Amino acid sequence: TLDEYGEEVMALDGAHELLIFSRWPSRCADLDRPMQELLYETVGAKWTGQEYALGITPTVTEEFDIGFNVQTDRGWMNKDWSELRWRELEALCEQDYSISYSYQEYGDDLVDYVNWIAGCRVLVTPDSLGMHLALALGRRVVALFGPTSPRTMHMYGCGEAMVPSGDFKCLPCYEHECRYKQSCIESIDPLDVLEAVARQVQVASSVDRSD
Repeated sequence: TLDEYGEEVMALDGAHELLIFSRWPSRCADLDRPMQELLYETVGAKWTGQEYALGITPTVTEEFDIGFNVQTDRGWMNKDWSELRWRELEALCEQDYSISYSYQEYGDDLVDYVNWIAGCRVLVTPDSLGMHLALALGRRVVALFGPTSPRTMHMYGCGEAMVPSGDFKCLPCYEHECRYKQSCIESIDPLDVLEAVARQVQVASSVDRSD
């Protein structure tokens, strides 16, 4: 922000904690509240559940029951659910649901990416930009968390988080690359994801009927 004279750039009083988490993501393991709350505190405001302000109005209507968003943030390979897992989930879902696949088709075109997400009633996605965009659009979300913690993400009642199955003492590590042979996110069972998808499709369908 600017100082009282509007001349010098200075840090906001609440920026120090946010800077720590930005520079050293591993410190996020100690964060036990939504990142949205931290962002509000940074600008001296109180977060009471305010939703995202996206600023992009989709130009499509819902077309598919489920979207598979395989895209993760650059440099965050540890968040990736393997192609094998996605294909297993696809085989489980394809008989009962219409499915749309991202598979990195949209590159850096944010508007097209938003339109694709808007065309999916439920989005299965890692903890990534796609997850945040889906929540901003009010879509139902099944979010896959591995090295990051769902405790830092408020989902506005729009979905549920899937976490690794097993005793992983290293979680949440917030490491961009896994130090072990296989990333923890691979332990999330597609059958469990299918059950979550079914719940979210049912909620989305009931909302459609009420509208």
